[in-house]
Amino acid sequence: MGHAGVGYVFTHEAKQPSVVHKFVLETLIITGQRALESIGNEAEQIQAASISQQDSTMFGVAAMQSLRIVALITFHIVSATPSIVHSIGGTRVTLYGAGFSSQGDTRCRFDTIVVPGNVTSPTTMECVVPEMAGNPCDPVSIEATMSYPSWSENGLTLQAVATPLLAMLVPPTGSTVGGIIVAVRGVGFVNSTYSICLFMVDPTKNISLQPPSRATFVNTTTMLCHQPPSSSPSRKSSYLTISLDGQVFPYSARLPYTITGDPAGLQVSPQVLRIRASSSVLLPSVTLYLVDKFGHRLPPDTAFSIDDTIQIQLRHMNDSRTALAGEDSIHTTTPSISITALYILQPPSGNLTLLFKSHVLCVD
Repeated sequence: MGHAGVGYVFTHEAKQPSVVHKFVLETLIITGQRALESIGNEAEQIQAASISQQDSTMFGVAAMQSLRIVALITFHIVSATPSIVHSIGGTRVTLYGAGFSSQGDTRCRFDTIVVPGNVTSPTTMECVVPEMAGNPCDPVSIEATMSYPSWSENGLTLQAVATPLLAMLVPPTGSTVGGIIVAVRGVGFVNSTYSICLFMVDPTKNISLQPPSRATFVNTTTMLCHQPPSSSPSRKSSYLTISLDGQVFPYSARLPYTITGDPAGLQVSPQVLRIRASSSVLLPSVTLYLVDKFGHRLPPDTAFSIDDTIQIQLRHMNDSRTALAGEDSIHTTTPSISITALYILQPPSGNLTLLFKSHVLCVD
């Protein structure tokens, strides 16, 4: 007799209980066997059997002094993926086995917690891991049923992991070109083949770089992430996060990560200078930065380059031009440049504005 791709044969010797042999119908490979019981001097010997299509339970008729109905569970699980699950719950686990029926009362049990199950084929079913109590790093037993409260007894376990603590990213900035290896420093990393890195470029619209990149385990305090190319710079709230099970990304396991784009403007720091009136005033040093369209400063090792001459002017609040001593233009090929040795000759009182004009970017 057969059910859900699995066949069953009963054999017995004189005065001995029947032995149920389970095999794959397509290949005839035996996958398991189970001996029935003896009750007193009588052995359970199956004379006829039938399998419920609803819950995959086998009912056998044993010939003894009186007829006895023997119920056997026909389904079993042999493996599960991922084998690492998150202790806060949410990992969707696929169970592989045989004899699964979508018509039964399908459930999964993680340790002592029972959750609904979903049969997707006679050999696969899915369950979502609940939040686990106790030590988040202890092994978690998993069993399944199609005929609750009867459970499989396959002794399968999964490894639960806690949320890692992320401390810093090196470097914390990349570019739209991609190809950057980011070292994630923290504690609580595990060597998992399911670990992935997710670069969230616009959290407000749930936009991330696809596909997620595999996280490379170095040790329990370091993992490496490979940033893919991006079609645009990231938003201000962008971040990098890691999942150890390949599915669950805890809110606490993320750090700000900026993806810069093409140079689109200039930014000066500091933005306010205070000077005293004199015949000649040396301005404090200021730094001029190239920024993308979202105002991100381009990192020193950016893949972009620019050959530009930037004009410098000084204007009074009445829009009159004020004399500067020293160079009134600077040449730059780097994303940032420090400007020193600028003098104001006989500065008037009031607010003055230092203007920088890029000829390449066509911006002020």
